[in-house]
Amino acid sequence: MIDALSIIFTTFLCAALLPFAQSELPAHTKCFDQQYSSLDIDLKTVVTLQKLAILGPIGIYHVYTEISDGVFSQLLQKNGRPMVLYSSLTAGNAEWLTCSVIARGIRLVPVFRKQENVPVSVFVSACRHETEIVALDDRSFFIDSRSAGLVSMYENVLSVVFRTFSDGIFLFSGAEQGDLLVAQIIAGRVYIIFDFGSLSYMEISGGTALNDGAWHELRWVHEFDSVELIIDGVLENSTSPTGLYRKLDFHTEIEIGGRPFDAQSNTIQSSYRGCLASVRLNNIELLSFAPKDVFGPCSVSSHTTFECHILPASPLPNDHRRRRRLRFCPVLVSAACFRVPSAAGARRISERFGVEERESLCALFQQEHVHRDERELVVYKPHFTAGYEI
Repeated sequence: MIDALSIIFTTFLCAALLPFAQSELPAHTKCFDQQYSSLDIDLKTVVTLQKLAILGPIGIYHVYTEISDGVFSQLLQKNGRPMVLYSSLTAGNAEWLTCSVIARGIRLVPVFRKQENVPVSVFVSACRHETEIVALDDRSFFIDSRSAGLVSMYENVLSVVFRTFSDGIFLFSGAEQGDLLVAQIIAGRVYIIFDFGSLSYMEISGGTALNDGAWHELRWVHEFDSVELIIDGVLENSTSPTGLYRKLDFHTEIEIGGRPFDAQSNTIQSSYRGCLASVRLNNIELLSFAPKDVFGPCSVSSHTTFECHILPASPLPNDHRRRRRLRFCPVLVSAACFRVPSAAGARRISERFGVEERESLCALFQQEHVHRDERELVVYKPHFTAGYEI
């Protein structure tokens, strides 16, 4: 009976979606609407997603996106909960998920296992990304703010999509009349320094372990009397500006990946090592004005060293009933932060550090520099030992 229903629904999909394209993106079209028959979608190029919809039996899906290297990140709501997409039975009643996310790949994961093999059709509305990925290695470049079309405004939005293992500065603008806008990352946390001309700057920060080598997005939103910092779609912090002024003026030259040598504070980072997929200020993509020689493949180094050897059988943490022969790899980490579950020391190490998730892992961490929140422990720049079964 279930197979018969699947055949009927598949036939219905083919008939209902016949007018829509099936595979390749339009060659020279900036924005497009495309239909796919898989929950794993390779868009072949980096795009800015506008809308998503699923046509199929009633179901719920979590949404993951990928920019490069096959590493997917889950889309989250502003309150930190997973973003969900509901499927619809007919195209006329399709429930669209509206977003503005840079991606090269999309993965839709059913919330319920019984949805895994159900035939669906996925609609994607997107625009080709305005620029290629920028790879910086402690060198910066300048953007002429007037040529870019930036003007003084009472409401401002800065968004940066970045990938790094290091501390660094994304953007620096210091106008002559005292206005200041700085975006940087220190110890895995994003800091935005701003001043609307009152000569008393403010700072807002948020995020944890953002220098883990994965893609992240910061969004600084200024709406006259309020300022918000959103990290990976989640509201991390908010504040109200002080002083009499609310309009932000920009310097004629905005520096990306660096700052002037005479900048007033040594707490501001001086360079950036990593990748940038987008630096958008007031809806203007600043990377589209970058010199051509900064564009290239995104390759970031974790600065890790491995020296593996075999140790005798040892129990896994929190499970003394299991005694296995373990391979232990002392790892010296100089730049990255790592997320670990709050269950006392046991964790999984991602593939980009050389160990696959299917292996049972354990880790022994130094106890200093450990921060606990509701979801996890975060260990900053630890020396640790990782083991997995052999």
